[in-house]
Amino acid sequence: MDDLTTSDKQILHRVLFAGPHLDNRGGISAVLNSYRDNLPEFHMLATNSLRGTVPGLVNFVRTLAGVAVLRALGYRILDVHGTTGKSWRRKSLLIRWAKMLGYKIVFHIHSGEFRKFTEEKGEDSLLPVFQRCDRVVFLTEKWKEYADSVFALGNSSVLNNMVDTPAVRRAPARHEPGAVLQFVYAGWFLREKGVFDLLDVLAEHAGYFRGRARIALCGRVNEDEVMAFIAAHDIADIADFRGWVDGEAKDRMFCGSDVMLLPSYFEGLPICLLEAMTYGMPVVATRVGGIPEIVDDGVNGRLITPGDRDALFEAMRYYIENRGEIARHGDEGRRRSQAFSPERIVGEFMRIISDL
Repeated sequence: MDDLTTSDKQILHRVLFAGPHLDNRGGISAVLNSYRDNLPEFHMLATNSLRGTVPGLVNFVRTLAGVAVLRALGYRILDVHGTTGKSWRRKSLLIRWAKMLGYKIVFHIHSGEFRKFTEEKGEDSLLPVFQRCDRVVFLTEKWKEYADSVFALGNSSVLNNMVDTPAVRRAPARHEPGAVLQFVYAGWFLREKGVFDLLDVLAEHAGYFRGRARIALCGRVNEDEVMAFIAAHDIADIADFRGWVDGEAKDRMFCGSDVMLLPSYFEGLPICLLEAMTYGMPVVATRVGGIPEIVDDGVNGRLITPGDRDALFEAMRYYIENRGEIARHGDEGRRRSQAFSPERIVGEFMRIISDL
């Protein structure tokens, strides 16, 4: 990024990132790829492997050794990106080790289930990890407020995910009244993501959707179950299974889509919604995690309660029958997406790093 100062670049030369492999298919890897693409210097060690558990363990041990070697070579700040579950266990060990080596530590928490994880594990088991960090970063103000109230953090910040510039420069296709509307779901095929609620809605209201809308289903995990549902309910003409899409294929799909769907039961700050906003798509999503902080019902999308299939259908029907609202809500979403531009997020990231 050209507007970074010489001092900023010198600081980045001493920053080491740690997180999931950049080739992972997931939100944290997408965030880290954005940092890689938008920082003049980006140095990272992966804490897992794409080849499975045992190679992942080997790679984690290699990362622990690498952190020590790089500290001796002058790296001073470790920027750790993680979530809950197994990721938390790996990152807590890494943070403990890095603190012993003398690193300043920034811990980015990406989990949409942070509250549930805290309640399950107990505050006392998580607090030592936070106490070893020099800065704890949350994706939304809501998560920061919750963590501050529970753990009495005095070192927390909010830093949104960034959306890469190429997406911001694109504009979506516009369909005329009466044309088939293109919805898109992009995410894991998990029940917690609401994709099976969506499939139930398509099956129940197939007669209404035919000739009016198609829904592209993009993602991975449980692909066989999704395809079997589509076949069993004879909805292949409206449920367009795409599997995992990325790169140019994803870009083309987003450019040709009208409305993003994410009826999830939990989220942090979902990248797919931020990307949809940059393409000028309104979004139909749930009131969970950081979503209400970026989506206003009736302004740049529609918000529903998780699991409310009737509300999901009504939100989809709203855009089918009110085509003009697609452009109006999409334009507002694109305007709001500027808050997640690389220029803004990199600047905020540098302020956090510089303070250390």
